[in-house]
Amino acid sequence: MPDPTHYLLPATSEACLFLDFDGTLVDIAPTPDEIDVPQQLISLLDGLDRTLEGRLALVSGRAIASIETHLPSFSGIVVGGHGAERRDKGGRVVRLAGCDEDIGRAHDWARQVQADHPDIRAELKRTGAAIHFRQATHLEAAARAAAMTYLETCEDMALQEAHMTIEVRPKAANKARAVEALMQREPFAGHRPIFAGDDQTDIPAMDFCRAADGIAISVNAIHPGADIQMASPRAVRALLQEWIR
Repeated sequence: MPDPTHYLLPATSEACLFLDFDGTLVDIAPTPDEIDVPQQLISLLDGLDRTLEGRLALVSGRAIASIETHLPSFSGIVVGGHGAERRDKGGRVVRLAGCDEDIGRAHDWARQVQADHPDIRAELKRTGAAIHFRQATHLEAAARAAAMTYLETCEDMALQEAHMTIEVRPKAANKARAVEALMQREPFAGHRPIFAGDDQTDIPAMDFCRAADGIAISVNAIHPGADIQMASPRAVRALLQEWIR
């Protein structure tokens, strides 16, 4: 029997859609580079972008360049670095004013943490840096302490925690602000926002959408107050496919 959950979503003509990537559309992998992007997702994103007439944006903690590596054919809007950068429909990339400051130092910091703890993986982003301890969970405290020490010297950067990841990013960057900015522009303005996410970083964006008469889709119970609960990225993909069918 088809899952009727999609009936909780507004009509596609009334909606705009914001989607996290890792853990929401694709399964979390041991490292960011090891994710598996199913062919179904590529065709689904094309269908969503077409049905919503461009009112679709991927909103990820990943850098835009990383998203492009895994979704080379996707031509829609992409927000990267938790809101620090945005690629518009035409491919133009804009970044927050000042977000390049301290990035070199952030990269040096992440490299040094990896050198001190080889089981931690450094990820260097255009707008910040992350350290992943998924394969070394016993080093979580050390990773967090290293980040706090770094942030004491960089007042324009902030701590961002995710799944077994600690990141430093520009203070002004967050997903809720990125969604709010897009909602003030065409073609998003005047439509009901839907946000799907699986991480603490997604909760403010979910709450923003709910306050704007929209819908929050929570994956793996990250937000108990969300309108729709999904168990996995596969379930999210099935829900969205049914919605636009």
